[in-house]
Amino acid sequence: MVVERVLRQFQNGSLIVPHDGPWGGQDVAATTAQLIPQLWGKGYQFVTVEWLRPQRSAIGSGS
Repeated sequence: MVVERVLRQFQNGSLIVPHDGPWGGQDVAATTAQLIPQLWGKGYQFVTVEWLRPQRSAIGSGS
């Protein structure tokens, strides 16, 4: 259910913020194990939030 919802709503620039559910994180691991290969298969890349930071600053400064 979560996987389908994320795939349906995901678009370029989306952030996925996993959090512990009622199973103490095991559901997060299972969900990401399904999501990542599917999103890679669609050509998406994964980066860290830290990687985005300098680029966000440059965009926000009007440069």
